Amino acid sequence: MDFNNYPLPKGEGSRRLWWLAAIAYGLANILLHEPANDIAKRLVVVLGLQLFLWSTRAFFLAGAVLVLFLCRHLLRDSQTVRRLLIFIPFAAALDLSLVIYPSERIHYPQYAILAWMAFKASGQALPAVLLSFIFGYLDEANQHWVLYANDPIAYFDWNDVVLNLLAALGGLVLLPQENVRKVPTKRILAAAGAWTLGMSLLVFLLNPDPYLMRTQKTDSFWLVSSVKTHYHVLTATEGTILLGVVLIVTAGLYWPDRSRAPAVAIPLLAEEGATRDPARAKTQEKTGEAYRPS
Repeated sequence: MDFNNYPLPKGEGSRRLWWLAAIAYGLANILLHEPANDIAKRLVVVLGLQLFLWSTRAFFLAGAVLVLFLCRHLLRDSQTVRRLLIFIPFAAALDLSLVIYPSERIHYPQYAILAWMAFKASGQALPAVLLSFIFGYLDEANQHWVLYANDPIAYFDWNDVVLNLLAALGGLVLLPQENVRKVPTKRILAAAGAWTLGMSLLVFLLNPDPYLMRTQKTDSFWLVSSVKTHYHVLTATEGTILLGVVLIVTAGLYWPDRSRAPAVAIPLLAEEGATRDPARAKTQEKTGEAYRPS
């Protein structure tokens, strides 16, 4: 069969390239973990510990300001502002509770960029975030069961998995909003409650913490790191419940509505305004029907 006679639909080729780029980038995040750690250790030697810590704090603060500046046009949308007002306090609380060393905030650009690349490939926000989360989980699994399998002090870091998901959610908040299905709040709460009860029972029965945490102590809620930061180490119960509830709520709020045309369908056809029937266009904008030229 001569595939040259069957060209890809418009945009399909670029999407395939974005998929390849997203998968390659996700694998690079996993496979280059140890070389990145070596670079960080060398920077500590060159700069000194205190200068390294303060420089990483300044770098990520500047990065957050830069992202908001580049996305300032989104702040004109009241829905985006509302999502940010909900997301920022939630993210700040987790950041201040789970980050041990400032350099761990490298998770944020890593997995926010991956979510953006997956969005470019799929054109859908929720699947992009889920793909980013899966790679983030695989990254931690690779560290625990491959890179540091024989290290008695290297525990399965639920904190890092949550931070990876937090980065993907940051990308979700700033991605273009799709038409979403209105899932009743009661269903979301019921699903979150069922997940919490189910995972609590499962973890109680299996008791995976002695295996996953190795020699890491979890008898104290707050721990103090060598650089004087206070942090909490999530247990299997806390990690699975937190991740599951956040994903359930996110899916409930962002589940795409396939029965309606994408929210960007009409604006993307603005250049066809010269051939468009204004009365018909107004009706279609109200009903969400995609414009089809006569």
